[in-house]
Amino acid sequence: LGKYLIMIPMILLGDYPDMWRIPSMISGGLLCIVVGLIVREITRSNVYAVLASILTAADPLVRSMAGVAMLDIFLALFTALSVYAMLKGSLTLSGVFLGLAISTKMSGAFAALPLLLIAIIRRGNSIAKIYRDLIIIQIAIFMLANLPIIVSFSPQTWYDQSVVGAINWHLRTKTPPGEGPPVSAPWMWLYGENPFYLTVSPDTVARGNIYVYMGSLALAILLVTLAKVFQCVSMLTIASFLTWLGYVVLWIAGNHSQYSFYMVQLAPLFTALFITQLWIIAENTDIVVAEYKAIYKKIFAKT
Repeated sequence: LGKYLIMIPMILLGDYPDMWRIPSMISGGLLCIVVGLIVREITRSNVYAVLASILTAADPLVRSMAGVAMLDIFLALFTALSVYAMLKGSLTLSGVFLGLAISTKMSGAFAALPLLLIAIIRRGNSIAKIYRDLIIIQIAIFMLANLPIIVSFSPQTWYDQSVVGAINWHLRTKTPPGEGPPVSAPWMWLYGENPFYLTVSPDTVARGNIYVYMGSLALAILLVTLAKVFQCVSMLTIASFLTWLGYVVLWIAGNHSQYSFYMVQLAPLFTALFITQLWIIAENTDIVVAEYKAIYKKIFAKT
């Protein structure tokens, strides 16, 4: 799907480097808006929403990936849209956007587990509805996006290369350490170790806003006791960290050819999470303090 999007301006306006990048630039701009909408949905505050959009636009990783003709910025946009739709309560739209994410890159499927978990936790969603919206719709969109390839190469060739081949490709290390681009484990993306270089001289480094990423991790630990009080923030926490965990599982499974620019799928979610966490601390200080006082009393009640 991402390659189809890149092709559109090439067909309409010509096969020039600037044309390759137009869809990525548009997606990067839309991504900033979607992050603001996610934060607006949780905080009901335009101020925090705008702050989240600005922080997303200022993220070096988002800016870099929105300026190159690669698939990851589309993956980031569709993943963020699927999370936004889930927070809005629309399972169907969430499934549609998740299907578009998976049709762009198979790593879009990493968001499926947290969204399924959120749908199950939320009351009012039947198993049949969850199955239809978050599984059947995804498969249907994936097949539709692949239909031109299936018709061109035959179903068997498509299945061998685009499904079995893709899964095998994702599960193995492509180049030994030191013999290819700089690789980094998913936890290194959070603090910027060993980043991928998009260009050299001048250097364009695929390293994001590590202060936001590490800050969201620290605040998630700090505010874990408030999970039931701020359920939407809890859902965003689940969506962010469980999607990231998919890459960790992939690393453990044997794929050590992972690169820091993969983090762009997660960067918008971590940014939205960080801003909503700050909102909890700044605008709901009394609730945070009361919760920790209650914990203190429980711990030291018998002493």
